[in-house]
Amino acid sequence: MSDKRGKSGGKARAQILTTERKREIASAASQARWNKTKETVSVVSVELDSIKMSVTKLSEKDRQSLLDYLLLLRQDEKPTSDQERKLAMWTDSLNLALSKMLGQTHRIFPHVLLPQARKILKDVTAFMKENDLGNLKTGETKAMYNLLAKILVNHASIVSAKARIPLSMKLVVQTTTPVVSLFDNHFPGYVKSKLIMQVLIASTSGITGHNDDEDD
Repeated sequence: MSDKRGKSGGKARAQILTTERKREIASAASQARWNKTKETVSVVSVELDSIKMSVTKLSEKDRQSLLDYLLLLRQDEKPTSDQERKLAMWTDSLNLALSKMLGQTHRIFPHVLLPQARKILKDVTAFMKENDLGNLKTGETKAMYNLLAKILVNHASIVSAKARIPLSMKLVVQTTTPVVSLFDNHFPGYVKSKLIMQVLIASTSGITGHNDDEDD
């Protein structure tokens, strides 16, 4: 009887030791993972600082190319909806167009103006669908956004000059008229002739032949 109790007690102690050992191993593994994570974060931080430094040395054209590339990479990500990705592309295009008009560096789109930007994007989307441009590839869509943003900013600059008020993003989003009207004023006859894609191709080649200073 005592032998059985002794064996039973020995098994219980062995199980306790085994459980404690497992906890020690798990704890050690967890600590090792955390140390590895800290090392990775440290390396990434250094790499990000290096990347940021390199980006500041790029020309405006190269920075835009980099932004376009990053946007292309984001098309396969799932954290945001397709509309949110398009909004990010659209606001980036507005920023780029205004920055070029003002001769300033690329900047972050004002968060407070996002509701107006969404409203304009709906008009842009409708304009593109009505003209058989609703199924463009991501790069082509970004190019169209860049073209339309340039037209919108050009329109705002004319309003700014006539009213003698500063040109700003707020003015751009508040003075917008229907996109189809602005496009037709900028490129007369192309909408009716269904040649918008040809304008897009020409604009990406830098041969639109339109004078941006021309009053609409």
